[in-house]
Amino acid sequence: MITFWNRKEIYIGHSLERYSEICNILATNGMAYTYKIVDRQAHRKRSIGSIGMDSELRYMYYIYVHQKDFDLAKRML
Repeated sequence: MITFWNRKEIYIGHSLERYSEICNILATNGMAYTYKIVDRQAHRKRSIGSIGMDSELRYMYYIYVHQKDFDLAKRML
């Protein structure tokens, strides 16, 4: 089980394509992972809105694996 205390970040970025590719590689190889997707525009709406924000940078993707699997996951990617 992957928890906050035993996970390591294997990917952080804005590319949906790369995020999907990594998830597919990990799943195909039977490696457990968790993920988080942050909508950066939702946080901005409260204060200044989305004027001037690049739509390609709207989402931030995070992928985590168990710390014991980190080296193997790096080699897979």
